[in-house]
Amino acid sequence: MLPIYSYMWYIFFGVEREFMRLLKLITSAMLFLAILELPYGYYNLLRLVVTISGGISSFNAYKNKNEGIAIIFGIICLLFNPIFPIYMIKDDWILIDFIVGIFFLVSGLREKDSKKD
Repeated sequence: MLPIYSYMWYIFFGVEREFMRLLKLITSAMLFLAILELPYGYYNLLRLVVTISGGISSFNAYKNKNEGIAIIFGIICLLFNPIFPIYMIKDDWILIDFIVGIFFLVSGLREKDSKKD
């Protein structure tokens, strides 16, 4: 298992596709699980995971000259940020979790395998 700084090296220096795919698919799964009635701590963890995943994905999309997707991931970061949380009723969050989960799922599945390039 690699330490976190090795993952950062992995992300910022170009061999990130498999990591990005895994990160987006895990985030998507967590968002779909959030539709269920879970303890409040899960939603705090979800905010943190989605913000980090969205930030890394936004940086990666911008680096790959995909500004539109970078902006969408940036908006997701703002929406889910744990420092200045946005409060809504559960029904609103269910819809948002589902839409953002679909977005992360599609984005993760569209990540190309670096071995095929």
